Amino acid sequence: MNKSSIISVCMITYGHEKYIREAIEGVLMQNSDFEIEIILFNDCSPDNTDKIIQDIIKNHERGSWIKYIKHDQNVGMMVNFLQALKACKGDYIALCEGDDYWVDPLKLQKQISFLSSNPHFSLCFHNSIIKSENNERVMLEELGKLEFDTKDILHQWFIPTASIVFRNYSDFVFPDWFVNCQSGDIPLLLLLSLRGNIKYIDEVMSVYRLHQGGVSNTHREYSKVIGMVYIYQSFNFYTKLKFDEEIKNAIIYEMRCHLPEIQELKQLRNNNKSLLKRILVRLKKKLR
Repeated sequence: MNKSSIISVCMITYGHEKYIREAIEGVLMQNSDFEIEIILFNDCSPDNTDKIIQDIIKNHERGSWIKYIKHDQNVGMMVNFLQALKACKGDYIALCEGDDYWVDPLKLQKQISFLSSNPHFSLCFHNSIIKSENNERVMLEELGKLEFDTKDILHQWFIPTASIVFRNYSDFVFPDWFVNCQSGDIPLLLLLSLRGNIKYIDEVMSVYRLHQGGVSNTHREYSKVIGMVYIYQSFNFYTKLKFDEEIKNAIIYEMRCHLPEIQELKQLRNNNKSLLKRILVRLKKKLR
């Protein structure tokens, strides 16, 4: 690893006054042999998030790591995320949203050491703790393997966002449909999986928070399914139907998971395309 290399930590925040300090300090505690920058984009938070960030920049001994942008008006999560990603100039990019945090001071060192020694991998991730107000547990019990590809990402979500570190490819271009996705981590993972395999490091090094204001609590049921269908179908066309069969199964999985009240799904056998089409039409009508 070249000591002159820079690692960008992409952090977006909105309404995270209860959590943002812990998120930032989890990055500032990192011990590494490379330079770290925090690209922090605040989407016009209506609380004290800005004041807390400004205090850290001013008073923390590593506050100069932070390159901070506060939008004058709310632009939306995906626009904010995309702008932050494009502002990252490092050789590698790590993700940590403003309500999650890291717990291992060697997290980045471990992940960057692996990626720099294994150029055929596009990214790596690790285990995490899922933490709510009343409970916490380890997210991943047993994955069964340590290397993954695009088909694995299409199976179901298993990669904690705050665990992701990936190569900042100089020729990487975000497709137009990316900004219209309901969330950014899954389409980003799918796009990166086209550039190389994905490595799992079997260590707990971050915390994923579950709270009322979190994105996972706002994307549910019909909204969740329609959002995932958009991601999967956009990716399907982007890859010229290369993963068409896996994407059909992924859509069925999302329906079964988030819309268990639809009894017709029990009839799905052998990729019944006509039934799947009728259900999709019905879902779209309900959202009008």
